[in-house]
Amino acid sequence: MRWVGTSSAFGRVGPLLAWAIVAAAIGCGPDDLAPARGTVRVGGRPAQQGRVVLLPVGGGQPAIGEIGASGEFRLTTGGSHSGAKIASHHVVLKDVACAPNEKPKNYRATGATEFAVEAGVDNALEIDVTVGRGWAEIRDD
Repeated sequence: MRWVGTSSAFGRVGPLLAWAIVAAAIGCGPDDLAPARGTVRVGGRPAQQGRVVLLPVGGGQPAIGEIGASGEFRLTTGGSHSGAKIASHHVVLKDVACAPNEKPKNYRATGATEFAVEAGVDNALEIDVTVGRGWAEIRDD
């Protein structure tokens, strides 16, 4: 599945991250999780570090995946719970860099773009970050 955002609006992600902390306390059981994985590219280059965070739209525990050297990641909700909640999610990228000497950046999908994790399918996210074309950089200035 190829997934790319469509809006170029820039907004604050603080409320989403605060919500993620609260939602983490709610939790998910293995019965409402499905395997999810993917690849992150920034400007066409594979990300070599960072985290992918999926925030369930209707609430629940976020899923997090560490980005490896080839840009690939697998999502987990912590502990032995592999996968992400079966639901629609907002996507946030944290501390992403494409080279060891590059300053890590944070991104969020803009607009109403969501990724649906479904039961019984290959939930593969192909995330292509191009700021202004579906993604906004979150600045820590």
